[in-house]
Amino acid sequence: RRVGVRNVVFPTLAGFTRTVVTGGRRTRVAIARELWTTAKKYAAPNIGVIDVSQLIPQGRNHVVTGVVHDYNSLVVAALCSRVGCRRFFEIGTYLGETTWTVAASNPEVEIYTLDLPSVNAFQDLMYEGTDPINFERWDRGTTFHGTPEENRIHQLFGDSATFDFSPYHGSIDVVYIDGSHSYTYVKNDTEAALKLLRAGGTIVWDDFMYPGVFTYLNDISTSLEGPLSFVNGTRMAVYSTASDLMIRPGRNLAPTEG
Repeated sequence: RRVGVRNVVFPTLAGFTRTVVTGGRRTRVAIARELWTTAKKYAAPNIGVIDVSQLIPQGRNHVVTGVVHDYNSLVVAALCSRVGCRRFFEIGTYLGETTWTVAASNPEVEIYTLDLPSVNAFQDLMYEGTDPINFERWDRGTTFHGTPEENRIHQLFGDSATFDFSPYHGSIDVVYIDGSHSYTYVKNDTEAALKLLRAGGTIVWDDFMYPGVFTYLNDISTSLEGPLSFVNGTRMAVYSTASDLMIRPGRNLAPTEG
């Protein structure tokens, strides 16, 4: 029996409609989030959409050890392996899952990870904070505490709006931005990241679906030296001054059919 796309169009649409109607609020919210994220990704006029295989070409072995429930952390760790990252700077430690995944997968990397010093510090931010649920208790870096990788992880504390980044200027291979997702903080953190990068360095932003992240990335996309791209299948965007990572929007991938 030969089955093609035409054979499954109507059953799929019927099943999707049934799930939206009967699946409950949590299911509807999850579906709406996925649809909205995809719409944003392909609506950005000056930002490309690339596949993970463009970011990390197939045929190159990048063995990753890390937190399997967060695909984004695994991709960041593999990206660090691909570019030969030796110094990694993260804005927004939280539990330290990405921190540890990068460290465990890249035994030569030195990591600097910045977060607020306490729960109460969230009330005293210079700009608008987001995700207050992440500040109900203090568990920053617990994933890498007590691990063999901890001695290569430098846990830093402070508000990124007032933190002195100057000792790290021009020395970082990969900057990962995952702090507050408000427009003002993403702008602040990106401007700091651009100063941190060495020649050929890379910036990765998490959670591009947040209005502040999405809007700011669109605002700066035409002012950067190279293209800025959303990474298909993740919640991340990437920009690099490395020539082999500067993938032009004209080389966008459409979503894989199947």
